[in-house]
Amino acid sequence: MLPAGAKAVQRTPIESALERQPLPGQPRLCGIVLEVEDVDAARTFYAQVFGDAGSGWRQGKHSLTYCRGQHWLELVERARPHTLTLSGQHQAYYVDARRLPDVVRQLREAGHEVSEWREDHPAERSVNAYVLDPSGNRVQLAPSTNEPLLLHHACIELHDLELAELFYARTLGGAVDYCHGWAMDDYAEAAAWAEGRDPCAPWTRRFDVRYWDKLRIARPNMQTFVRFGEGLVGLILATEHRQEPPPDQQWGTPRLILDSDVPAQQAAAHFASQDLAFEREGSRLFLRDPGGNYVELVCG
Repeated sequence: MLPAGAKAVQRTPIESALERQPLPGQPRLCGIVLEVEDVDAARTFYAQVFGDAGSGWRQGKHSLTYCRGQHWLELVERARPHTLTLSGQHQAYYVDARRLPDVVRQLREAGHEVSEWREDHPAERSVNAYVLDPSGNRVQLAPSTNEPLLLHHACIELHDLELAELFYARTLGGAVDYCHGWAMDDYAEAAAWAEGRDPCAPWTRRFDVRYWDKLRIARPNMQTFVRFGEGLVGLILATEHRQEPPPDQQWGTPRLILDSDVPAQQAAAHFASQDLAFEREGSRLFLRDPGGNYVELVCG
């Protein structure tokens, strides 16, 4: 209780986040939940991408789950799927490099538009293939030689990268792997993009308009990559505002899935002690990041 006459000091969101302690151990990126309009059409598409039409799939009442190794993709049927087609949100899945040319050809023959872009993380400087699934979720095809896992990375958009970094790299215990958009070389690359000399992904660059002469100036779009185990979560600075879910809603889709060896009771007690809102369902804890993106933590 405060002494008589004393006033409570209002902490900023940054100050509150800096006071939190990371979850013990480092969680691993292990899955993603997406919304789709038609699970049958989605299965046809993803089975073609993954090269697995049977063994890896589990059918639910209104959902479909694909598993490979310790990773999984869950597709939830919605009449109006929330897909963020025009944003930088996307998921990168491993595809056998020997199959990749045939996969791209088959997708194009099936009427899908396949784009060829590169991203800014040092491991993704080469051009890769990108395509929208039938509901508008953006998929990146990451070539691999012998990768038993499914997810290479997942990218989401936020309006405050500082708060987002504190949430993912401090509160959840991830490790900052790479930041883009702060070095002079990043600005030189943006100029090359504006001149058509660099096929980078559209969400990695932007034009700023100078107010006194309306000159359009190419800029890198800020990005931070946080490592969770073998996978990466890419945090991309949003370039437009979108409707966020209600502030007290911690569970929803689409969402990232992390797994941890920490018992659920310990994780729940830890988040409660850090004054972090969450919902619990057995061994699963549901949270939302500062940008309104949903996260699920599957505990040991």
